[in-house]
Amino acid sequence: MKTLKNTLQSFATVALLTVTMFHFSSCSKGGGPDTPPDTDGLSDPATVYVAGYESNGSQQVAKLWVNGDPIPLTEGLTNANALSVSVSGEDAYVVGREYNGSKWVAMLWKNTQPIILTNGSQSAIAWDVSVSGNDVYVAGYEFNSDNKQIARLWKNGTAQNLSHGSQSPADARGLFISGNNVYAAGFVTEDGVSVATLWKNGVATSLTNGKRNAIAHDVYVSGTDIYAVGYEYNGAQEQIAKLWKNGEAQDLSNGDHNAIAHSIFKSGDDVYVVVEEQEPTGTEGKLWKNGTNILLHNKPGFTPQSVFVNGTDIYVAGYHYGGAKLSARLWKNGEITPLSDGSEHGYAMSVFVK
Repeated sequence: MKTLKNTLQSFATVALLTVTMFHFSSCSKGGGPDTPPDTDGLSDPATVYVAGYESNGSQQVAKLWVNGDPIPLTEGLTNANALSVSVSGEDAYVVGREYNGSKWVAMLWKNTQPIILTNGSQSAIAWDVSVSGNDVYVAGYEFNSDNKQIARLWKNGTAQNLSHGSQSPADARGLFISGNNVYAAGFVTEDGVSVATLWKNGVATSLTNGKRNAIAHDVYVSGTDIYAVGYEYNGAQEQIAKLWKNGEAQDLSNGDHNAIAHSIFKSGDDVYVVVEEQEPTGTEGKLWKNGTNILLHNKPGFTPQSVFVNGTDIYVAGYHYGGAKLSARLWKNGEITPLSDGSEHGYAMSVFVK
């Protein structure tokens, strides 16, 4: 079986040969990837990483697809889910969860090597991962000994509580590192209502007033602007997809049907958000670019989970229901590539492009 290190080395060799032949120059990555320079129609080959999972018929197997090639992260003996991927240098980091027979264990995989974040005595999950220098940050939740769900941030494997037991359930879903600041997005529960919440260096700020249930799924920081996306219920108990910029909310759906904003990415002056909306004909995947709505698939059933922009290329990871099974899929500039064959359920949950 091809390992991730072998795959990365293969891609590195191709990239080196390409650079040697065409004298390409690379761009640095700050808050988001810069647009590559025009090189007479030539550009460095992008490596596309997608984290997700696929059923083997009895269990869910955590997987990482590298340019479409699947790499199992687990053996398929118990259920496991890969939920987010981030790449730093030559190292690929994936987070998710694995079932130990009685509880879910929060997991981190570095180049397919498993790192256990929780001891398995209480259920936990790792939703998102971000790397800054030598530091690896993970966002998620873990139940405590009182069976309270606590929002957690792990830094290099050491856990920090973002909420306390009286705010249970609580969860940290999204993560972003900007300079020395660590941002997380999720929710805490106040008086029985889930409040969309943004944490900056462990300090919580409410995005909603606590009158209706709301959750923040992702966060992105660009300069002095802080963006978060998620949803909030309206008075008719429909989920409204939301974009918050510096705390100010914008609706990304009209309330006719349930809708959730899952992921956000900013490239240059453009802000991209992916939304799943439950239409009468089925789930529709939508991409919002600066307030303009783009349908991701000409047929219902595509559920987007993650967006990443590299230069002029827009990538969306998700899954599609086209019949009996869900299939993991990657959307790029309007073209969809299946990552799983549809013989068993497959899910693409996160995309990262290097």
